[in-house]
Amino acid sequence: MNASWQQLDNLVRGARPPRDGDSYDVIIVGAGMAGLATAYELRAQKPLVLEREPRVGGRVFTRTQQGISYDVGAVFAFDTDALPFPIQSAEIFVESSRVALYADGKLFAGADVLECCARLGFDAAEWSALAQFAANQNFDAAQLPPRVYEMLNAFFQVIYPGELRDYVPRIQRDAFHTFVGQHFTRGNQIVTTELERLCNLGARLRLGALVEQIVDEGEHVRVSFREADASRTVTARSIIVTTPAPITRNLVAPLDAETAGALDAVRYAPGIVVAFCVRGAELPDVGCVVTPNAPTSTIFIQHTLQPDTSMLLVYYAGDKAHRVWDDEDAAIARCACEALQTLPLTNWNRAEILFTDVQRWNYVGPVLDAAATRAWRDRGLSLTPRIILGGELASDSQSLPYGMRAAWDGGRRAAVEVSRILAHDSRAKRFGLQYLVDATIYHFTDDQPRYIERTNEGNIAFYGLILQQTRDEALKAYLLDAARDGLWEYQNGFGVTAEDSALVLEGLLECRIDRERLRQSAAQLVNQFYNREVGAFETVHGGRARYWRGPSVDATAHIGYLLHCIDPEQFAREIRGCAAFTASQQSADGLWQGRWFPSRMITTFYAMRLLALLGYEDERQRAQDAILKTQQRQGSWEDSVVETSAALLALQQSTVPTRNILAAMERGRAWLVSKKENAGWRGEPVLYYWYEMEDGTRVFYHCSDKGQVTSAWAMLALRR
Repeated sequence: MNASWQQLDNLVRGARPPRDGDSYDVIIVGAGMAGLATAYELRAQKPLVLEREPRVGGRVFTRTQQGISYDVGAVFAFDTDALPFPIQSAEIFVESSRVALYADGKLFAGADVLECCARLGFDAAEWSALAQFAANQNFDAAQLPPRVYEMLNAFFQVIYPGELRDYVPRIQRDAFHTFVGQHFTRGNQIVTTELERLCNLGARLRLGALVEQIVDEGEHVRVSFREADASRTVTARSIIVTTPAPITRNLVAPLDAETAGALDAVRYAPGIVVAFCVRGAELPDVGCVVTPNAPTSTIFIQHTLQPDTSMLLVYYAGDKAHRVWDDEDAAIARCACEALQTLPLTNWNRAEILFTDVQRWNYVGPVLDAAATRAWRDRGLSLTPRIILGGELASDSQSLPYGMRAAWDGGRRAAVEVSRILAHDSRAKRFGLQYLVDATIYHFTDDQPRYIERTNEGNIAFYGLILQQTRDEALKAYLLDAARDGLWEYQNGFGVTAEDSALVLEGLLECRIDRERLRQSAAQLVNQFYNREVGAFETVHGGRARYWRGPSVDATAHIGYLLHCIDPEQFAREIRGCAAFTASQQSADGLWQGRWFPSRMITTFYAMRLLALLGYEDERQRAQDAILKTQQRQGSWEDSVVETSAALLALQQSTVPTRNILAAMERGRAWLVSKKENAGWRGEPVLYYWYEMEDGTRVFYHCSDKGQVTSAWAMLALRR
């Protein structure tokens, strides 16, 4: 598809709902603050956003009743200075920065936590413990006296939903932190609404879409979701998952043991919010009140634009939320109202409750205990190569990994990681469009060869040799995606062969990819191409010419060595068979002649490298003598960069290099360096083969590389 058609497709796809089989660059699971932040950062890629709720925002949840907007999730106003866009008409109320502690039937207010505790009064031992806790980052809150712990835990739960003692000591000191109670007059939805507008998602935002499974299939990710009564499956090059860890754990597959364990290590605490809109209340000059002795946790006091009308947001956090979780909403609201009536906040006889609202949250935030912190320390964001973690766990914040700011940071970090994947994919795809070989095709007749045409060939196998030299990550990804059941072709559509697979496999081995994946490819080679009767590998079964059939010394020597590198125990029998067959194919002049390559030295190098693993000193000595004998005076072998490079690599297999060998290698390297041009080495013939037609004639392919293959051989010889 050309660029204009691709743009048209994107426009059409953005204007209609997703259909089975649709493919996207990016899919974002979850339209909370993290998901919207990611969608904003990746808006040029036109992501699909799937949200199970009938609204965006996640734990940013603004409701409006009787003309008053209030938040029943994230309560503090987002720091607009952290946004990369302006928020229009973002009127902000700034509530009192003073805090209060309700304990022992009294209200103790102060400028900060310590002042509230001072007004409450601790004895000398309690003050000493509090001072040690404040000064020593390693002092665990579990060691505090019960009364001190209870008060600090109450202040800690203004932000954190779990119990203070469950968090790592580094985070426990946030119990001393106080917050200025800023809130938007129209609620935090002004941020999410603006984000949704700027992302221009349209039909690419699917509300009420329940994601059921996310599977990394290597080249892409498959996402199955249910929308209304319909089930759909779509794919993407990358997925960002912003759901809480327990949900993510059940959605994503396959996960390695380490990643699954990290997700399992993260516990979430629940929370409940009860909102009371009151008129005529006489409220104290504080922004929030913590209630350690009450069934509730925290009460936030917020003024509104309506005269003499305020919002009281009563929070149940952690264990307190657990205790009432199964109660009806009316019972939870009644319990909160009773708690308010015991507090000296206002004269309830003169106050009027205009409305009440209740919101439950299964996952307020993660409890960062020792297990969770250890599991996520120094982890990247990748759950799988193409599935990226978003949300607060993706934030790099060292403290306060909660709230809209942490979700925003996590979403932006995930977007950076996905941008890297997309750029990597774009680069990798270019390899498939770049052919490494110029093939000149001739028709052999009884009279004379007849030129047919020149064409481009070779967009897979020879890249394995280049990968061996460059270790390029994008090239590695391209070759992994190009595999057909774990094996590789010379070119797309040509069919897998033993030699082509060996070239790629050695490049991947050099990049140290997952050993099990290499082992699976090696087993495929053995199953498909190993002839146990003769102990050798065949190029293909059958083929387009008689000479293709039977054992190949090129494939046997090359693959025998790779089997030893991948798993010498599992493939011990095949390795011994390969070595014996290779030794038997040595020519009288001491070298080896392959079937496919113009170069004899490449096959000789493969043979000597394998035989060096199992002894075969006589054969190696004869080959070594032959290589030294055929070196030309100026240092090359046959005036060829490829032949010279392979000869040098073969000589490096000598157990104890003699002075003659070292001198020959030095001359060979000098000659190679002298032939290097600005862009590398000039291409040379690297392959030949022919097809036998039904009429008995042959179509002959003479293949010269365009420079990259020859240069890779030279660089390997010089590097080693």
